[in-house]
Amino acid sequence: MSNDNFKWCKKYLENHYNDLIETAKNGEPVLVKIPYDTICDEYGKEYGEAFAKTIIITQSFLENLKDAWASLTNNRSNNLATDVKIIDFPETGDLRELDTKDRGQWVSTTAMIKTITDPQPKIVRPFFKCGACGSAIGFVEMFNNTPMLPQHCEKCGSSHFILDESSTVYTNYKLLRLEEPLEHRKGGSPRSFLAEITGYIAGPNHQLQPGDVCKVAGRFNLETKKRKGKQDELTFKFDVYHIEPTNSNYDELRLTEDEIKYMKQLGKQEDIFERLVASILPTVYGYKEVKEGIVLQLFEGDRSSHDDIVDISTERHNIHILLLGEPGIGKSRILELIRRVAPKAIKSNGAGTSKAGITASAVKDDLTGTFTMEAGSMVLADNGLLTIDEFDKTSKDTMEACNEPMENQSVSVAKAGLVQTMTARTSVLAAANPEYGRWRDDKSFADQVDIPDTTLSRFDLVYLLRDKVDYDLDLQLARKVLTKTKENNGYDLLDAETIRKYVNYTKLNVNPKLDESAINTISKYYAEVRKNTVEADGKPITNRELGALYRLTIAYAKVNHDSVATSTHSSVAIRIYEDSLSTLGLDIMHTGDIQNVYSKEQLECIDELESDIRKSIDEYGRKIPQDEISAIIDDASFSHPDYGERWIRNEFWKLFKKITHEI
Repeated sequence: MSNDNFKWCKKYLENHYNDLIETAKNGEPVLVKIPYDTICDEYGKEYGEAFAKTIIITQSFLENLKDAWASLTNNRSNNLATDVKIIDFPETGDLRELDTKDRGQWVSTTAMIKTITDPQPKIVRPFFKCGACGSAIGFVEMFNNTPMLPQHCEKCGSSHFILDESSTVYTNYKLLRLEEPLEHRKGGSPRSFLAEITGYIAGPNHQLQPGDVCKVAGRFNLETKKRKGKQDELTFKFDVYHIEPTNSNYDELRLTEDEIKYMKQLGKQEDIFERLVASILPTVYGYKEVKEGIVLQLFEGDRSSHDDIVDISTERHNIHILLLGEPGIGKSRILELIRRVAPKAIKSNGAGTSKAGITASAVKDDLTGTFTMEAGSMVLADNGLLTIDEFDKTSKDTMEACNEPMENQSVSVAKAGLVQTMTARTSVLAAANPEYGRWRDDKSFADQVDIPDTTLSRFDLVYLLRDKVDYDLDLQLARKVLTKTKENNGYDLLDAETIRKYVNYTKLNVNPKLDESAINTISKYYAEVRKNTVEADGKPITNRELGALYRLTIAYAKVNHDSVATSTHSSVAIRIYEDSLSTLGLDIMHTGDIQNVYSKEQLECIDELESDIRKSIDEYGRKIPQDEISAIIDDASFSHPDYGERWIRNEFWKLFKKITHEI
């Protein structure tokens, strides 16, 4: 039957992939991907459907297919830049379910790459010669990675053999550590398995990286692990036939036709946005503005241009949110509850998060002894949500390391001789405490938020959660907490699983675009705000805010399953953006306070201070008398009473350090 299968595979490839055969003959990289259902249907016409599903996953058939491809493309020299693979095998189960009962079985599942080694050479067909007389022994078979050599040379009787490296056939191989994807985990530590890939999929033309969620198919086996000075132990090993990253989400793949129909019905409901706002945090009372922003964050902006590759020249689609508030106000609870309804989410704590932990780290593989790149939380949450509690406790270096993934949706690392760029299309929901524990209205935003301006500017929405004392409201809140009452605001609540599936389905199937009315609404708003800001000595919004309004508009259209985002959607996005500012006591004219931008009048005050400081240094040198310093600050405070003596004093010493450093 093996010879018959070889002939069948050869004929099948000639009939369906003749163009790719010619491309491969010309030496160009080619990976032929044959859908499982397609080849099963074709093979089943001759041998029966049931037999086709059984035979196609056997090692002999897969080798016949590979040999047929090599024959047609004249690939007799083991060219690793060309190969043929069957893809889209039906899933046999989850990674966590694998155990000894699956030994030797064909497995098709979804897994996440935790670590991956660089390509290494591996012997496929060793060629030996006699070490005494030099005569060729020829190719020998491999068993458990050990060549099966003859007992002695037929010509001279010697048992000393030498590997002929020039004649030996090699292939690429990589070792991977596969883990359950985040969205599959059901508590406890995730299960992980060693996996090996070879050939084309282990070469440079098949891109894999830590954090990728992939479709994996191959044979599940046991392997003996040698331990120096100790008893050998058995370990599970996945001999991978094919592995390919996928942007599809697990829950969406499991939707039944009835569930898909229900998702579409939800999208047609006029109050779906309000229902989602009421449903995501029903045990968190109040904070409607925050809930609206988080709902839009779950649905994201326009991701259509980011499905295949991260292009840093295009606008990001992720929406980032920062929650500021006093300790005990409920920020951590919000983060935990959102993590439960988001389709894919992981959590991190700023107090225990390092720069490597949030981006990537180089770790030494215990099997190969080589360094591999291990994905950090930003990469692991790719295409999902990362919640960061106690963000203010994170080091400045770690905060600034978030800048690249938050804006460019990628993480670039160069460690231990490894240089790699990994996708991090991750939305960030962070929570932080103000600098003094409680929010003080008499201090500026910059004084109370110890986060670099470059990082702050990447948050689309910033909310301040305040602990206001109100007897009646506190009484109602206490009763709701004690009775575990859910706040529904008059809407039928959706359960967490339905929300996950609705978000998943929408993100993958709804891709609205701005129409002319939405473009006009956002453009006019942007231009008028900038004009009025200058006239009123405000702090003008920038392209970053314009991008935020674009993402929020698209997200709101997606929530409603609208294929076109209109002025109605953009008006809601503008309102939600302004609501976030209002929680901080700011309006759109002073959004620059968040990024510590100076107004025109503030800059005039600073110029006057700088002029006075330089005159004093010319007269007194670096040691300006205290009464002279007080006089300069008092004059500025009198000329610019809106800014207060404290702000002017801080600016004085900033300028003094800058000027004296220049001298």
